[in-house]
Order: sequence, then structure tokens, then C-alpha cells
Amino acid sequence: MILGTRGSKLALAQTKKVEDFLNSRGIETSVRIIHSRGDLDGESLLYEIGGKGVFTGALEDALVRGEIDLAIHSAKDIPRGIAQGTEIIGVLPRGKVEDVLIVGDIESEVMRILEKGKIGTGSLRRRAFLKRFYNSRNIVDIRGNVDTRLSKLKKGYFDALIFAAAALERLGQTWKVRWFSFDPASFIPSPNQGFIVVQARKGRFNSLFSHDNNDWKTFWIERRVANLLELDCRTPVGLYCFEKKGKLYFYGSVITPDGKNYVDVRLSESIEKWEDFPERIYEEFLKKGVENILEMIKKWQER
Repeated sequence: MILGTRGSKLALAQTKKVEDFLNSRGIETSVRIIHSRGDLDGESLLYEIGGKGVFTGALEDALVRGEIDLAIHSAKDIPRGIAQGTEIIGVLPRGKVEDVLIVGDIESEVMRILEKGKIGTGSLRRRAFLKRFYNSRNIVDIRGNVDTRLSKLKKGYFDALIFAAAALERLGQTWKVRWFSFDPASFIPSPNQGFIVVQARKGRFNSLFSHDNNDWKTFWIERRVANLLELDCRTPVGLYCFEKKGKLYFYGSVITPDGKNYVDVRLSESIEKWEDFPERIYEEFLKKGVENILEMIKKWQER
């Protein structure tokens, strides 16, 4: 079975997890590296590149052509619409969901850095939450893989950087730096952050992964809500659903890039009603005026 992946260290580490899963079931695998548009353009900001499937399009093309059997993605990179004739067949157990702040100088005071320090991030969502919760004044755009960004931090180009905790966990980073974990109940993660997703041609390999587990259900809920809201990579939004003691909990926020206008949704539901939960969440967003926030974001995008 041929697994298609991007060539970054993180992508390969995630693909290794899928390989281990398949190998444990007696399935032989090989890996083919495919470079995405997002990889080839390492300078432009992701929300400036825009378009569908910046990190997934080339993998999907190879999948449709039959050059690979499975495409392995970071779930948060997958756009609303996937390639015709393909489907998402499964997810691995979710990694750490929260965002973390990594500080270059371990003696620095975290709250001072959050307010006045030079913080690097390429995410509109993280930028908006930094402004909303910490009134951060010096947020600087940054691109590049994890090693490149950490190197810039070490050289003093930034006071701090923000990463998805799952990415650092999968890369086994052991940097002697201070970590500050943001609370995912307020600094809400990107939809599906922490999930590794497996995509295949329709009708192929559906039995490889179980869909009767909480990871699949929460993945599907977040993705369904994002689709109902018609979100894209240029929309600052956090969606997070998790299960605890047989109950589902959801935290969501759609926010303007300046952090000044937002709609927050907090809901819970019994696990038995998981398939109906996304529509209930969507209706709550509508009741709270999310369409006004989305219109503000659209005007910002068109500037």
C-alpha cells in the first residue's frame, strides 16, 4: 500500500504513525513524497496564497490518478471540499489539541511577552486571539517549517513563537525553553487541530478504520460545523469538540482579524446525539449573529 505525504519532518512523522497502525494489522506499506503548493512557496503567508488545498491539492491529484493508495494529511489543512471520487476514511487518535507559546529567553516573563514582545505566527486565528485576550501589540508574520522557525527564535529574531502542541509532540522537540499552554476553552484551536487524517479513493479501504469511536465523532462534528459555516483558511475561527464521561462539549469562536468582534458558542450534548450536534451548533451561531461577523471578515479579505 503506497502512502502519499508531504516531505516535511512533521508530515513524515505523522505518516510514520499511519504506517505503524497499518503495519500492526499486517499491511505492508511504502511512502511517496509529494510536494504541495504550500511547500514550494515558503515565503507567502498562507492566507495570502489562498485557494483550495494549498497543502493537500497535489496529494489529492496523485490519489485520483492512482499513483498512491492513501493520502496522509494534517486534518486542519483539509479544505471544505475534497477531490471528487475520494473520501476521508479515518483519523488516528487525536494528539494534543492546544496551542503553545515558546519563549526564547527562559527568564522572560510570559505575560509581558504576550503584551509587548515580538511574537511570530502565520495564523490569522492566533493573531486575533492574541489581540483579544492579551492586547498583543507586536505580532509578526512568519512562515517555514518547525526547525526553521525555532532557529529564528534561538537567534533572537522573535521573543516567542506559537505552535500547535501536537506538532512539537510528534517531532519530539526537547528544546530548553519555557512553554506556555493556551487554554483551548478560550484560545480555541483550529478545527480538527491535532488529528491526522487518511484519505482514499471512494469505496477503497473503508474497513481499515473504525468510525465508532469518540475521535471520529468529534473530528466529524468539527468538520461538519466548519462546512455549515462555509469557512476557509482565511477565516479566523476556533472550533473544539471533546467527549467527557459520555457527554460532548463544544467551544467555538468566529472572530475578526483585529480581535474586536466575535461570536462565541458553548454547548454540550449527549454522545448518543452526536450526528445531530453540528446542526444545533450551527443554529446557535446563527442566533448569535455570526453572519455579521463573517461579513466583516469578508470585507477585510477584500481590502
